[in-house]
Amino acid sequence: MAPRRRRATAWAAGHRGDLAGVAWLALLVFCLLSPALKDGPSFAPADLGRGLSLLTQLASPPPNHNVLNGDQITQAIPWNTLDWQLVHHGELPLWNPYSGTGMPQLLNFESAVFALPTLVGYLFPLALSFLVTVGVKLLLAGTGAYATCRLLGCRPVAAALGGSTAMLSAGLVGWAGWAVSGPLALAGWLCAGAIVSYRRGRVRDVGLLALASAFAVYGGFPETDVLLGLCLGVLALATGVAAALGGARLAPAAAARVVAGLAAGAALSAPLWLPGLAVLRGSSRFGLDAATGLPLNAAVLLLVQGYDGLPLSHSAWFGPGNYYETAGYLGAVGIICACAGLVLARRRPVAIGLGVGALFLLALVYALPGRPLQGAVRAVGLGAVALQRGLPLLGLVVGLLAALGAEQVLARGRSAAVHVALLVPGLVLCGVLGWLWAAGGPTVAPPPVGAAPPPALATLASLRRASLLWPSASAGALVLG
Repeated sequence: MAPRRRRATAWAAGHRGDLAGVAWLALLVFCLLSPALKDGPSFAPADLGRGLSLLTQLASPPPNHNVLNGDQITQAIPWNTLDWQLVHHGELPLWNPYSGTGMPQLLNFESAVFALPTLVGYLFPLALSFLVTVGVKLLLAGTGAYATCRLLGCRPVAAALGGSTAMLSAGLVGWAGWAVSGPLALAGWLCAGAIVSYRRGRVRDVGLLALASAFAVYGGFPETDVLLGLCLGVLALATGVAAALGGARLAPAAAARVVAGLAAGAALSAPLWLPGLAVLRGSSRFGLDAATGLPLNAAVLLLVQGYDGLPLSHSAWFGPGNYYETAGYLGAVGIICACAGLVLARRRPVAIGLGVGALFLLALVYALPGRPLQGAVRAVGLGAVALQRGLPLLGLVVGLLAALGAEQVLARGRSAAVHVALLVPGLVLCGVLGWLWAAGGPTVAPPPVGAAPPPALATLASLRRASLLWPSASAGALVLG
């Protein structure tokens, strides 16, 4: 026992940085979910659920805390509850008898019966199960990005920045309670599995890729698997082309290992997708035109969270479309460090690949004049995919670039190149923020949500000014520092 304890102690001493980095990510998840722990514990819009039954209605109910996230209380939580109850009664959650005349439970994908976060949630009491699944999703996203950053040569501090940016991006956190986020939470682990499979090709490396790809399919919403495949395909292609142009030789055997890992993942997830394709063809979304992208003015939400308000009781949402479709906050620090990473690590093929991937995702999510990428997606028969739900992938790509930038800053110190790489994007962002300060509030009142009248324009202007405080402070601190 003593030798084992010594080996464990030696291992912990040699990985103190990584243990601290993962602990930091876990602390962030705990802080993010702490309001649910305090109030329930639950992670649900319970106030929206009051009107679903005569037994839960109040005579004079207070205002709803959030007026837009009703799908959690009407879909995600009931599915999670049914999954938990069936499993704890010794049954596989294959069928839902409570939805109309009955609906598939496993094959509707969104119930995420065999998703990794759901499997962990089965180990906890029902009251905690859904909260645990949300927490595991966020941890998977953060630790996957962290592992990828470490494989790209970043030290733990830089990798923690990359993991935090990817995990806390509003695109992922906003969808944390929906099945949309299930596959996307595995994106970092898919990248890590592909890297180690290409480099080393041990059985456990290829197994990591197989498990990550299988759990991505089991994770939930199938359209986000399509977005995941598009994004990672562009990253791999752009990185490979950059490496070939730089004189590197691509190894066919290594590429074959990556393909084998993905094929093994497809085989492991076949019990869901093979029969589930027939269910998808009968869904209400099949054949709809959803590949429209977001208007370009929604891109401001990447830099300023809450610029168009929030769907909360002490705020108002007056942005384009549904808040959850547009939320994509990355933060000034992450964006500036990502730009620095693109400049300072420009000789590395992976930095070029990530830069191309970021541009691809921006053009995919936000509708450029003529909507070229959106039209191409429709042309290949993927018009039912809501492209704006690729925002969490943009958070991952920016997080990886930010980690590369932070690593260059730590390695080069206070060199002139580092100062320029941080100062130029910082000044550009400060200029954008200054223009937003001068622009003021909206000129048109939003339509009323529910029974509440729209707030006055002066109130909306004050909400915008308040949203600019933190981005301005963080961008200014980074530039002046």
